[in-house]
Amino acid sequence: MRDLAELDKLPHAVRSLIVQAHTGAIDRIQPISTSRPGLALHVHGAQQDVFLRATPLASPDLPLYKRERSASLSLPLDAPAPRLLWTTAADGWMLLAYELINDNADHVYLSPDPKAVDVPLVLDTVQRLGEILTPCPDERARSVVDLVTSMWATANRMLSKAPTRLRGRDLFMSALQRFDLDALQGDTLLHGNLSPRHLRIKDQLVYAVDWGRANLKPQARGLA
Repeated sequence: MRDLAELDKLPHAVRSLIVQAHTGAIDRIQPISTSRPGLALHVHGAQQDVFLRATPLASPDLPLYKRERSASLSLPLDAPAPRLLWTTAADGWMLLAYELINDNADHVYLSPDPKAVDVPLVLDTVQRLGEILTPCPDERARSVVDLVTSMWATANRMLSKAPTRLRGRDLFMSALQRFDLDALQGDTLLHGNLSPRHLRIKDQLVYAVDWGRANLKPQARGLA
């Protein structure tokens, strides 16, 4: 059954570009629920099946798409992540098209239960990512030190204004004081949001998807 209504949200020129230059005649699409605004679709075409992300260039979320594009383009071919097949900007929209693994992929199941078979596979993927993405392949990656330093400073300001009788205040204060920003030093590209939502398992392999929060764990950068 052809269900192409979601494509009507894209300008005609963009739809034509997708069909003529990439997918061929589209048989069906499947909208996908994601944590990010914009379109997320499984597109099944005569020439190519893709996972398509799309957002208006005027969207406030465009920086996430740009960061995802930059990280995805820099990922080595052996990285456990969907390959970015093509990307373009047309008629006021940015498009990112990935190889389609999600059709037959499941969310990972993480549990302290020793019989949870997904956990060793996830740990293997995390280890592989650390090895493959060191040194950082993306020269434009945002510094995780800058990001966490800002969050740390904000948390301290909020806690300093909180009532002294706030439940758990001492615990929060102790955690902030003991947090070591120097521990963030390194030279690895970090996914930035490795949750079960962004880990898919297929054929006993775990893939990290959605690199819009990717950050550089920098080496020899100041913390100021």
